[in-house]
Amino acid sequence: MAIQIRVRGIFADARKFLQTRLAMEMPIGDPSDVAKSIPSTTQQDMDQGDLVLAAYRIMASKCSPSNDERPLPTYNQRCTPIDQLRLRRDPLTQLESSLLPLLGNHLTRIQVLVEPHNLLKNPRSQLKLILDHQLELDQTLDQIISALHTICPTRTSDFLPTEENDGHFEEYKVFRFDGLDHYIKRELLESVMRALYESCQLIRHMGFSTPKCELECDPSCSRESWIEELNFCRDAIESTKQWFNGSEFDNVQAHWWYQLEDIDEVLEKFSILIDPPDSMEENEVGDEPVDNQSQSHSEGAIRLAKLVLPIIKLSRLFFKKLSRRGMNMKKFPLFTEMRSVQLRYLDDSAGQILIHLTQLYEILESVNIPFEVDTSGPDIIQIAEQIETDFQSFLYLILLHFLPQIPDNCRFTTQNYYAIWFVTWNTHLTIAISHLTVAAKSLRDDPL
Repeated sequence: MAIQIRVRGIFADARKFLQTRLAMEMPIGDPSDVAKSIPSTTQQDMDQGDLVLAAYRIMASKCSPSNDERPLPTYNQRCTPIDQLRLRRDPLTQLESSLLPLLGNHLTRIQVLVEPHNLLKNPRSQLKLILDHQLELDQTLDQIISALHTICPTRTSDFLPTEENDGHFEEYKVFRFDGLDHYIKRELLESVMRALYESCQLIRHMGFSTPKCELECDPSCSRESWIEELNFCRDAIESTKQWFNGSEFDNVQAHWWYQLEDIDEVLEKFSILIDPPDSMEENEVGDEPVDNQSQSHSEGAIRLAKLVLPIIKLSRLFFKKLSRRGMNMKKFPLFTEMRSVQLRYLDDSAGQILIHLTQLYEILESVNIPFEVDTSGPDIIQIAEQIETDFQSFLYLILLHFLPQIPDNCRFTTQNYYAIWFVTWNTHLTIAISHLTVAAKSLRDDPL
């Protein structure tokens, strides 16, 4: 409320200021030469710019996670009855159909108004337009935050019990609400905050502030960051909409591709460990010269690293087979009977496998001659067996809850295909894990 009052006060002061200044016939300068507009900036322009900057900064502040005043939830609040959760349908609809598209329009408006070519060409009228637009933007941000607090009245927390018995809650599960809170608060509003701060920086670099920017900055430099942040905002809007409308099968995969990129990097690191580049050749992963003398590894470590490669490739194949290029090519029903804790488990699945594979790499990469069988061998076996256990759990949930939902005219044929594929894949994984654990045990008993 205090922030809102401060914003309203700034807009009131701005209107009084403009009524006084616009009555004065002050020269604007030569609009044909944009580059010369910076040094000819008038005090009026800087005063208007200060008002613009103040309003942007206050709006950015209200978007900051540090100003989230919602309480942490109690266990009882995490178990809200479904009939009460359904009351959140209206603000959900308002967000999706009205407020998010409106915010997208505001971002386009900001890009036009603050664009250096436009602002430097006619600063007086352009700054007035920005001030007028800020009032509308501020109202929209208030509405988005208010809707979020109605839908998610408490902050999300990783330290609360996660055994929510909400498998029958349809699209009103804790998993979906927590994800919505993340996308709006941690991605969308944070992106808006950064975009508004970048708008301030760009306006300062154009000379519309007091005191003027001390460093001589080319607005085109800060313009690139500003455009980038505006695009991040648009991406965040689309991600939020996708979470609204996505099936649970879509949503558990929302972050997989980021982890798959990291798994690709782990695979590349293993390849370099097994077959390092020539001495002092540039290492494409680290961009640093590699000295084979200092990076030599024992035959045992190299042998085990080679046996990890099939596990990495099978891990990638598993997640890609479930993606939109595979099993998720057609739209799934919005929800299953899975509980939020199970959905979170699948949501974290690619990241968990990434952790295990990274651990294997760190163990083998750090092992020099001689091979440290006493400490490294048992750790490798434990991690490999945990990878197999995790995949068994992932596969169980997928076969039980998602496979029967495959939408297809020839439903049985498609479901049967994937059931056979996963059985075959699981057989290959079991063999790959076995080869690695047997080799680690043999090296422990008979080190090279």
